[in-house]
Amino acid sequence: MWWGLLAAQGSVPAPGPQATDCAPCHAEITAQWRASRHAQAATNPVFRASWEHWPNGWCLECHAPRPEQQVSLLGHVARAGVLQQLDPAPAPGVWQDGVDCATCHVRDGRIRTANAPSEAASAMHDLVHDPSLATEAACEGCHEFAFQRHTPRLPFAYGDALAQSTVTEWRASRAHAEGRTCQDCHMGEHGHGFPGAHDEDLVREAVRVTAVRRGGDLVVGVSAPGVGHAVPSGDPFRRLELHVCADAACSETTAVAWFLRTLERTATSWQTDRDLRVPVDGTREVSVAIPPGARAWQLLVRYGDRRFEPDLPDAEVGYVLAQGDIPRE
Repeated sequence: MWWGLLAAQGSVPAPGPQATDCAPCHAEITAQWRASRHAQAATNPVFRASWEHWPNGWCLECHAPRPEQQVSLLGHVARAGVLQQLDPAPAPGVWQDGVDCATCHVRDGRIRTANAPSEAASAMHDLVHDPSLATEAACEGCHEFAFQRHTPRLPFAYGDALAQSTVTEWRASRAHAEGRTCQDCHMGEHGHGFPGAHDEDLVREAVRVTAVRRGGDLVVGVSAPGVGHAVPSGDPFRRLELHVCADAACSETTAVAWFLRTLERTATSWQTDRDLRVPVDGTREVSVAIPPGARAWQLLVRYGDRRFEPDLPDAEVGYVLAQGDIPRE
């Protein structure tokens, strides 16, 4: 959120280096980043559908956070709380780089590094050793924040309830108690690819799903041992969707249940109504009455606002996390 705060104060930083400037010497890291959701933060269809529906300048503080990115998209620096005038076919520009190298690594014209810089590296760049880059502090600006207050709409301000609470969840987790950080799971061997909910292999490895029959009910239990946050975490629209189906291919759904968080509007903002997600270090079960003739079930990962999902590419809506036949009595 810091770029927006600087812009609001009239202290917009000078344009920083672009990813293309970093690639010649950091080719492998740049390739990892280009395949990441960070690089697609401003261009992925889930964000674009929501942004075009509600083009609040606030959204760009995380999805195209640098001032020159916002200028390349809008012609001016975005203002939080103000709905933007959108070009239906914006010209290509640095806004397409989303959360790029400079977003995390450049402050006041100097390059920050999580590791103590070597003599050779310091000869190439004006480097600042910033150990916070290896902690949750590097993540929480965009992965933990409150809902916007809608009354009054301006000046822009945050409400009391968290829209995203991933860091708070992690601080209450066994992972945190054991000294594991966000970077241990979402960087580590993956480098700057930052795998997360969109990485099917990562999620399937982390999540355990069971399905049993109890009388006339299908009971599906989900746990995520070792995952340092609730499942799903992040955007409030994310959810796991249990489909009970009339056919083995699940082309006809006859019952649905969810692991999700529901919201309610307050006089000034929003707040959580019910939290039915898989809790940190815990298990949640969902029970569904088995309709006559039901043959199979699927547990789906879903990413976006249900209002827009029917119009999005299948690969962007989500994927099948687990599936099976209806257990016999």
